[in-house]
Amino acid sequence: MQLGRVVGTVVLNNQNETLHGVTLLLVQPISSSREAVGRVIVAADSVGAGVGEHVFFVPARKRVSRFIPQRFPPTRGSWASSITGTSDSVMLLARVTGTVVSTQKHRKLQGAKLLLVQPLTLEDTPRGGELLAVDGAGAGVGEKVLIVLEGRSASEAINAKGAPVDAAIVGIVDTVDLPS
Repeated sequence: MQLGRVVGTVVLNNQNETLHGVTLLLVQPISSSREAVGRVIVAADSVGAGVGEHVFFVPARKRVSRFIPQRFPPTRGSWASSITGTSDSVMLLARVTGTVVSTQKHRKLQGAKLLLVQPLTLEDTPRGGELLAVDGAGAGVGEKVLIVLEGRSASEAINAKGAPVDAAIVGIVDTVDLPS
């Protein structure tokens, strides 16, 4: 586990069913001397933490489902994870920039809506290149979304276990609250 400070929240107005009722926090990792270390992450809240509070969080790629109330199925979408587009990222903020039409695709993706998304920084500026994501939340062009990266996580998020998916949209962001 790592020490962090809650710096804001993410509110989804539409999300994948595995995130219903889960509070998403923006957490700045900090050192034992309380200095900022690394990039802000999105984390699922299991203790009712508020902005300004110090918390412990489990970094990306480590299951935290035991900390999330059992009414929520354990998914990688409920892991703490980076939102900055690094290779260790699991969840990140992005904006839908376009649609992709594919007349031939893998059988597990039949009927799936494919969208182009641009990862974003907390300041809403583009970060890195665009990604192709499978829509699991009913997103449209121009909307800010929460996406989950990593094949297994993404395929589970759209209920297509084993599908060849690297990114899936799991929620439409209503607000990102970063108090000054």
